[in-house]
Parts: sequence; structure tokens; C-alpha cells
Amino acid sequence: MNTQFEEQKDIVQEKILGCMIKALRDGTLKVDESRASAQFVLSKIDSVGTSQELLALLQELSTRWKVYESVLLEEKGKQIQSEDTDQIKQVQQKLQKFL
Repeated sequence: MNTQFEEQKDIVQEKILGCMIKALRDGTLKVDESRASAQFVLSKIDSVGTSQELLALLQELSTRWKVYESVLLEEKGKQIQSEDTDQIKQVQQKLQKFL
């Protein structure tokens, strides 16, 4: 099991909880909606095994409850940044072969 990915999932769960608490305080999420969204996350999170699956879960969550959209956008941004970094490394390695 990828412990780094499991840590990432834990961090995302904490962010979701933070959004939930803030939304409850702000009145943008009702108690019954928070229960439903928590049940939704808890029912699906254990089966998530890749970053793509995690993004799909966050997409579905934020589609149902807009208060979680910030978590989705942050995670999408991290993934794009990671992909860009990987591509830069690949280009650098190819350039090193020519030198």
C-alpha cells in the first residue's frame, strides 16, 4: 500500500472536514446536508486507490455540495503541478542525453 497516497487521502479528508465546519458556521450547509456529505465521503474513501479516483470522488462531492469545491480545485492544482514537474524532469533527462 502506498503510504504517501494514504497520507494524501487523510489530508484531503481533513480539508473536507474543515470545509464542512466552516460551511456549518456560515450557514451555507445544513446539518442534514453535512451528515449526508460525510456519509458519502466515508462510504467511498476507502475504495479510492489513485489520485485520479480521488479527484473523481472530489468532483462528485463538489457537484452535490458546492461548499467542497475549494478542496477539488486545490487537489486539481496539485495534480497539474505534479504532472508539469514530471514533464520538466523528462525533458531535462532527454536534454542531458544530447549533451
